[in-house]
Amino acid sequence: MSPDVFTIYWILKNEKIEQAEDIARQAEKLFNEYPHWKISEEQERELKKKLYKIIMQAIRNSSKQITDLGKNSNHIKRELMK
Repeated sequence: MSPDVFTIYWILKNEKIEQAEDIARQAEKLFNEYPHWKISEEQERELKKKLYKIIMQAIRNSSKQITDLGKNSNHIKRELMK
């Protein structure tokens, strides 16, 4: 598991998102699909769009989780950009 994928897993797990491991596995495929996301605005945009879609699909039945995760989305981005 790459550091970027682990970051997503860890943050989601700490937020008590039950599907954290599944989301992280799907995210890993996306990071492989967009390997230059840190330097390419286009790849970053596409990665974020697809990653948010995965997260929202996984937790769409829990509005509390969506609200809480929305508060921490900037935290996820900051951690990934390190």
